Amino acid sequence: VRKVGTKMWVCVSTLEPTPRSCSLASTFTFSSLFSIHNRSPFKTHLPQAAFASPTSCPQKMDPRPRTQLLDLPAELLERVLEYVSDDASLLDIGAACKLLNKMAIPLYFSRTGLPKPQDGLIILQYWGDTPDHALQAFRCSLQAEHITWLCYDLPPRFERLLQDMEDLARIATRTKGLVIFIASLDEIEQWGTELIHRLDQCPIPKSFTPERWLRACASLFNALGRSGCANLTMHGAPMFLRALLLMQDRLQSSLLSGGACFLYSDTAGDLPWFVATLQAELEPKASRSQKYCPAPISKILHWIKKDQRTTALPSIAERDPQIFTDKKLKVSSITLYADMYFTNTFVDWTLHFLHGNAQSLTTLEIQYHLDGFARGNEHAWQRAFSELRLPRLKAFTFAGQGDVGDSYCPITSEQLTRFLSHHPFLEKLTLLGPPYPPPVPSFPNLKQSILPNLRHIAATPATIEWMLYRKGYHCEALRNVVISARRIPVSLGILTLDGDELNRCLRLLLRKTFLDQLDLGFQFHTEIGLNAWLQSHVRLGKTSGLALFPRFTGTRRVKIWCNHRIFVISDQANRFNLFAEWLGLLPQVEELEILDHPSWTLDHTSIAASIRRFCSKVKKVVVNIGTVIDIDAHVTPH
Repeated sequence: VRKVGTKMWVCVSTLEPTPRSCSLASTFTFSSLFSIHNRSPFKTHLPQAAFASPTSCPQKMDPRPRTQLLDLPAELLERVLEYVSDDASLLDIGAACKLLNKMAIPLYFSRTGLPKPQDGLIILQYWGDTPDHALQAFRCSLQAEHITWLCYDLPPRFERLLQDMEDLARIATRTKGLVIFIASLDEIEQWGTELIHRLDQCPIPKSFTPERWLRACASLFNALGRSGCANLTMHGAPMFLRALLLMQDRLQSSLLSGGACFLYSDTAGDLPWFVATLQAELEPKASRSQKYCPAPISKILHWIKKDQRTTALPSIAERDPQIFTDKKLKVSSITLYADMYFTNTFVDWTLHFLHGNAQSLTTLEIQYHLDGFARGNEHAWQRAFSELRLPRLKAFTFAGQGDVGDSYCPITSEQLTRFLSHHPFLEKLTLLGPPYPPPVPSFPNLKQSILPNLRHIAATPATIEWMLYRKGYHCEALRNVVISARRIPVSLGILTLDGDELNRCLRLLLRKTFLDQLDLGFQFHTEIGLNAWLQSHVRLGKTSGLALFPRFTGTRRVKIWCNHRIFVISDQANRFNLFAEWLGLLPQVEELEILDHPSWTLDHTSIAASIRRFCSKVKKVVVNIGTVIDIDAHVTPH
């Protein structure tokens, strides 16, 4: 084995050196032997020219068959591959055949330190040490079928964006038990925000239209749907889409302005649909070898003015029907960041994709920004909620995210209620908009009963009141209520807990008939006013006629969401004592679960001592799912 320059020479000779041994030598160059960038994987293409004898050898050939590269022993092949320092060449070698794949791909993973496909859990972040060819390695690996969890951050580089999405789609088609898939577009979104302010220096070619971005996303998620991925998280990049729309608007305005206009005849598929249509109409006989086809501006303006009505424009389904071919998909849970997918560009495909998963989809979560991209796309949102029909849906979440004070919602409460009325098998409903939910005005007059099978609801106090005490809702099966406490502004922009609204919601819950089996949950977002609200109930005690919590006789489990900022378990024992004393007001509570709690240093023995002192019936405390404190197992120190 000898390496000379950029070539790898493999010389095979007889055991005894003789003058004839050079006639048995075979010379290989990996550049000629494995030039398979555009060929199908796992197919060996060995050109005959690669087996020519070196010029220094005699012209007389030995009649015995030559030794080829794949005839070498495995240990010699592994030694040869160790000399290939270029990652791309090593992956190309691994894609030649299964034998080389079993040697080259594991060597690549050992060099780069990437998680192996057989481990199942694959998490890749572009800002780390992830090499450029990581997805290609997972795509070519014979062990790709063992991947069960795939999380990837798409890099904000246009030259890699489409290739990475294509690689992810191919990896998804090769998996057999993919449980969770998350492709984060956060960096793409931030990149799009920067592009909006400098469109003149935009690195994205003008031929990359919003519809081409739609095709890329649709191809990826359609492949995931066909693979049977159980839990799919569809992140969005609304600002990136907005940048593409602005670029398209500039191109349209340049056509209308009367400036120089050239239509690319050899890239019509990459141009906006109206440019491609103009080209087909104005230059039907143009040669495809011609690079530029000048089009008269007068004809362009006449064509645009003639078909200026939106009703006359072709729909995305007519312009690109290939992305609407998948009808039987298998996803069971979808988390949809809908600011991009419920736009005029994406809504047709989004509805088609959701309806394609209708027979398997049981959980749907829709996230949106209270001050985000939904403005201007209200018609697409309203159409989505009016047309969606998911007969097997059992859990639905509609949550808004944004700054304090923003309360924009792209749909009305009437449209949301009609959507819920079409899904009577819902068992779990979450309507949140931290810190403020979407507004809920008057209830529409509907004849049929709504949500008869609802068992869990998480919402703000006002939303719970609206859901449970308006005509039409019959939630007798309700067993779990989570109240998201709202914040109200006070002087100097300070936000405090709205304790009055929280108490009013608790009084209304006491009127229901399902209190014998009702578990409670509380979601807090601020420390201000929390101690005062807890102390007000502790002072009332258990015997006062105004006390609320002693009347919840069927509550056996209490959950508290801390939002990563509320300290229930503080370094100061008095804080947890206050929560324990408040928890002791519930007469039958047996378990306390604290979620999203920040780190703490209070030991388990002190926690058990406070629980035993103020609420003796509590047997277990669970913190952040992983920490379980058994009260009876801890002995109180003297």
